[in-house]
Amino acid sequence: MTVQFLHRLSGFFFPPVCSICGLVLSGTCRSYVCSGCLKELRQSMISGECCRQCGLPLTSEEQLCLRCRELEEPGPAGRALFFYHGTARVLLQRYKFEGVRGLSGIIAEELLRELTEEEAKAVIVPIPSGNNSRRRNGWGHMEQVAACLSRRGIRVRQDLLVRRAGKEQKKLDRKGREENSRFVFRSSGKSSSEAVVLIDDVRTTGASIRAACAALEAGGTHVKSWIVFAID
Repeated sequence: MTVQFLHRLSGFFFPPVCSICGLVLSGTCRSYVCSGCLKELRQSMISGECCRQCGLPLTSEEQLCLRCRELEEPGPAGRALFFYHGTARVLLQRYKFEGVRGLSGIIAEELLRELTEEEAKAVIVPIPSGNNSRRRNGWGHMEQVAACLSRRGIRVRQDLLVRRAGKEQKKLDRKGREENSRFVFRSSGKSSSEAVVLIDDVRTTGASIRAACAALEAGGTHVKSWIVFAID
């Protein structure tokens, strides 16, 4: 039996399913998300007038949202692609907490689609995953996304930022996240002569992003902006 035949046989008895809705995918489909869920995801993309600092859609505010107006040191500006609910939330939960590693390609593709021409020419730096995430999956989730971007021709540096052991941000309140994040990141001692763009999965308070930016700046690397897949 050839490897190709065994692969087809396996696909017949154990057909791939969409990681979002569970729909059985065609035997030739190499994606982990069906076309319907992918369409639903892209229809939920954040649009309209947004905060110039964090990318959160504005309601009655002008230029800056209420969150960013309260910050003493907001750091570099950035944006999010989606809200952290619906399809985007399920996708990230499947990827981060259930270890569906193949979803890294979907996340990378959505980031790549939304990079400006200037950002696509910049150096991309992923925010390192925490130890709990690495132990759970055996790999870093944003590092995996960055590797996918690299294979698509984007310049990536994964050696500039180091994450220390610490409490998980998701288990802390807003104040706790700010305090914890101050000690989570440090520069690796290496730097980039070119400005970089940070990428991460979810922005809640923005504490991790601001801390990561500060660590890179302290190490001699200028952060141009940041992009997250979703904002909570």
